Formats: sequence, structure tokens, C-alpha cells
Amino acid sequence: MPKILVAIYDYFEDENVKGLKAEHLFKKKVKNYEIDELERHFALGDYYFIRTIKNPYVVATYLKFIFKYLPEPLCTFEFYTMFYKICKGKYSLWY
Repeated sequence: MPKILVAIYDYFEDENVKGLKAEHLFKKKVKNYEIDELERHFALGDYYFIRTIKNPYVVATYLKFIFKYLPEPLCTFEFYTMFYKICKGKYSLWY
């Protein structure tokens, strides 16, 4: 697992941001310079900088950008229907 995703996961596991409602997490606007600063620190290998960020919407927006600009999708079109059903609770991998 990439260190960036581990750092973001750890950030959201922190007690200070754990109570946020997920449906609002990606809807807030944040300033570009805040995202750029986070990206700059990650690029330099500073994975501890994320702990200083007080605004969880900056981290959520950065995560959204990571997923948006992946060279390949997380789920291929071949398995999209199965993935969708699993997310909706209508399909199980165990039967």
C-alpha cells in the first residue's frame, strides 16, 4: 500500500476527524494552495505534515484528486457490475 494512502487513512482514523459525516466530506471547497502544499510535502517524503492539517476537507479533496488522476481505474469495467452490487450489499464474494 502506498505511503500516501496509509498517511491519509491514519489522518482520518484520528479522533479529531473521525466523527465527520462522509456525505459532506467531498463537497466543501478548499483553496488550491492548501492542496498544493500537502502535495509538495508528500513529494518530498514528508508524510508527517498531514498531521498538522486542521481542515479535513483539504485531505479529502487531495484523496479525490489522487483517485481522479490514477493511470488506471480502481475497478475495471469488466468487474464494475459486481463491484457495484458488493457496495450496495446485493452480492457476496463468499457464495
